Amino acid sequence: MQTESAAFDSHDFVKRLISAGMPEAQAEILAWGQSRRNEHLATQRDIKELEAATRRDIKALEATIKEREASIKALEATIKEQEASIKALELAITKQEAAIKLLEVNLTRDLKDMEHKLTIKLGAFIGVGITLLAALITLLTAAAP
Repeated sequence: MQTESAAFDSHDFVKRLISAGMPEAQAEILAWGQSRRNEHLATQRDIKELEAATRRDIKALEATIKEREASIKALEATIKEQEASIKALELAITKQEAAIKLLEVNLTRDLKDMEHKLTIKLGAFIGVGITLLAALITLLTAAAP
């Protein structure tokens, strides 16, 4: 802070103290202390400059806060979009899982049907094979002398 307080006349101060009966050495030390004290006093100009700097800082902080609030709103919107996407994906996954279960049920049923048909065909082939074997045995025994 720059001080521009009214000039302190230390010589006049010392003369007045001496004329009031104070020893000169003591008056000079007192004048020195008073002048040092005055160096640290703020002037009206110092206070106005500090107020102006504080107002500028507050405006800058307010602008930063507005920017951050806008960023937060944008992030919140992005989060909502992501949540909607996640829900849509979860629904799609649920539908796919249901479709897979249905395919498993159908595949199991089709495999059992195929197994049943193969069992019937195998039984028919065995029956034909036995019949052919019996016919062949009959022919061979009839043709044998």
